[in-house]
Amino acid sequence: MKTRHSLKQNYLLHFLIAVVACLWLPGIAFSSTLEKIQNPGSAITQLQPQQALEKMPKPKPALKIQTLRLETEPNGSWTYFYEVKNTGLVSLNLNEARFKAFQTLADTGEIAIHEVHYATTLAPGRMSTGREPMNRCFSARKFRLEIWYKGQKLDSRTLQVPALKAEIVTAKIDQKKKTWFADIENLTAHACKVSAQPFSGTSLGSKVPHSQAVGTEFSQVVPGNGKAKFMGTLTTSQATGALVIKAKYDNPNCCPAREENFLDAMEIADDGLGIPDVFIQDLTWDQATKRWTAVLKNQNNAPVNVVVTGYVLENAMPGTTIHTPVEISANGTIQVVGNYWTFNLAAGTRLKVNVRVKLSNKLIDSKVIVLN
Repeated sequence: MKTRHSLKQNYLLHFLIAVVACLWLPGIAFSSTLEKIQNPGSAITQLQPQQALEKMPKPKPALKIQTLRLETEPNGSWTYFYEVKNTGLVSLNLNEARFKAFQTLADTGEIAIHEVHYATTLAPGRMSTGREPMNRCFSARKFRLEIWYKGQKLDSRTLQVPALKAEIVTAKIDQKKKTWFADIENLTAHACKVSAQPFSGTSLGSKVPHSQAVGTEFSQVVPGNGKAKFMGTLTTSQATGALVIKAKYDNPNCCPAREENFLDAMEIADDGLGIPDVFIQDLTWDQATKRWTAVLKNQNNAPVNVVVTGYVLENAMPGTTIHTPVEISANGTIQVVGNYWTFNLAAGTRLKVNVRVKLSNKLIDSKVIVLN
């Protein structure tokens, strides 16, 4: 049987063991943690600075077209103006960029205009502008600018190309002096280089079978929304019979030789004056019914809306001015009648009839007759 003294000894032994354990175990844990801190590479794989940079994605080049428009110079040549911006994070050497310009024709054929580059550097966020010749063809319908950089297409933009429109307003041939004249109006806001010349034949089309030039060619620039006078001499031996003066657009060399470039034409009457596309073919007065009749002819291949106005030049009274809006079918003829049966018009009174385009009020033709 154990005594009280032996029990006390056992308690003391257990207490000493517990104290030693409390002091020893944290030391083991602390020394282990310290070893890990002192040797971090044993637990975590670290990247060197150069390795980290190599693994980061490189910025891509970015160049965007901000502005693109077509313009004409005073000499009639076409240009395109552009504005580009470096929208990336790296500078671009534009000597390694390629600006490629194209024009699409009416038959969907495409012509490469040129490819240019520039010896300059464009920093991120900076903009650059430029202007280059376009050398447009008559039948151009679209213009496209592409930007390439080191073989990569960065941006592209397409514009509609304005049509070329010009018409012969008046024309005259003087057989005695062997000269010809024409006034040509530009119906667009862009300057246009026009060439005019007289030909044999009566067709107003651009290509007349066996049509032959019978006079010298005259070429000049007609300013936007402006007019210009054209003139030249006739070839003496051939300037006989039916004649027509034609106007065409001067195509640059880059356009196909087969391309159409016809702008307008005007036939010449027996009196040497040009016949408008829409004209008064005949104007008569019937004294018995006191009515005048105007016969209008449309030589266009499309309908035309006009306003016919008849009025007396002497002793005008309310009601003697008559406005008649009509539509003349393509290549058609129409009669317009004015009634003066309620008026007592003196003999010798003159009647004037004007024909104007309905929308623009532009005067196309006019004629005067004397009433019996």
